[in-house]
Amino acid sequence: MPGGSDAAGCVRKTTGFTSPTAVENFGTGGTWARTEKAAIQDEQTASVVVGGGVDHSAALVASGFGFAVPATARIEGVRVRVRRNATTTEVHDREVSLTQDKTSIGNNKAKPDGWGSSASEVEYGGENVKWSVDLTPALVNAPTFGVAVAVEMPADAGTHGAYVDVIRIDVAYCE
Repeated sequence: MPGGSDAAGCVRKTTGFTSPTAVENFGTGGTWARTEKAAIQDEQTASVVVGGGVDHSAALVASGFGFAVPATARIEGVRVRVRRNATTTEVHDREVSLTQDKTSIGNNKAKPDGWGSSASEVEYGGENVKWSVDLTPALVNAPTFGVAVAVEMPADAGTHGAYVDVIRIDVAYCE
C-alpha cells in the first residue's frame, strides 16, 4: 500500500507509472517499426508483423525511465503496464522481462493469453514482485534499466500485426 508503513516503520512509496525516454529493437525476430511510439500513450503505436516464416518478434526494449529512488531505500517490487493489441488472438507474449543494458534479467512474466483486437492495458509483476532480481536503487535508477516486450504466434497462424501504444513502469519502495 503506497504511503502506508509496515511493522518496522518503513514508509511505502511508489515512483508512479513512468514512460521511457528510449524504445528500441533488440535481438532476433520481426523488427518493430516506429519504436518511439511506445514511449507515449497517444493511440499511435510501435508495430511488428509476425508470420510468413517469422513466428516471433525482436524484443521491444524500453529504458531511460529517470527514476530517482533514494539510495537508502529498499525496493519492494516493480509493476509494468503495456497498452497493446493485435490483429488476432493468436498473437501472445513471448517475453516480458526486466532488462539491464538491453539484457533480460530475472523472471519472464509473459502471459499465455492472446492479445485482443482492442487496445487494452495489461499489468505484469506487482508492488511486491521482484521478478527474481536483486533490485536496488542503483539498478532501477540507471538509464539502462528497463523492460523488454516480445510477441510470438504459431507458425501456421498466417501473418498478423502486433501493436504497442505505451510501456510504463512503477517501482514500489520502502524508506
